[in-house]
Amino acid sequence: MRSIIIPLIILSFVVMADSLLTDIDPKRTDTGYFPPLQNREVLYNQAYTGNMDNAGQGDDLYLRAEDFVLDEVGCIESIEWWSVYIGTQSDTFHLRIYDDNDSSPGTLLWEVPAITAVNTDTGDDFTSYNIYQSLITLDPADYFQTEEDQIYWFSMYYNGSGFYWGLLTEDGNMALSYDGGGWSSLEWIGFFRLNGTSNQALEATTWGAIKTAL
Repeated sequence: MRSIIIPLIILSFVVMADSLLTDIDPKRTDTGYFPPLQNREVLYNQAYTGNMDNAGQGDDLYLRAEDFVLDEVGCIESIEWWSVYIGTQSDTFHLRIYDDNDSSPGTLLWEVPAITAVNTDTGDDFTSYNIYQSLITLDPADYFQTEEDQIYWFSMYYNGSGFYWGLLTEDGNMALSYDGGGWSSLEWIGFFRLNGTSNQALEATTWGAIKTAL
């Protein structure tokens, strides 16, 4: 099995330079490096906040998945993640959400096989590579409806090459499948954020539509 860490440069347990941790960017917020999207709620937040100490390869050989649980019903309408590229940024991403099978990804519930991300340079670097915040805005037909208190697994991989998902190497619960094999567990945390509409907003929208119809 090939190494899952970017070759020829030391990425394992690398700590960001002190200057990156102490120079506070005015764009940063408590919920992530850049503010959440307007007109959307943050449904789940595991955003990059200035420290990235690993990066895992994320092409179609290295399928990574991160678990998440929402405390109420919601609708996922956009997804963000933080990563580095050592190749081009011209290809698309393959997105998936699985249910949980004994603390690993289980049945595939949802997928979007090819969608383009909008990448924004955060101004931070990981080793010699820029850290990007990537945004996917889903078409309404691709929105994903979540259930309350259910464990899901979010997975995405780059349809090109040279993409690495930004990670923290601490007490996480990431799953990795290499080249179509079974899922193995890694104690890493992958940076991502889910945005959309919560149950309360969904109910208000539905009731508003009912009243209009009446």
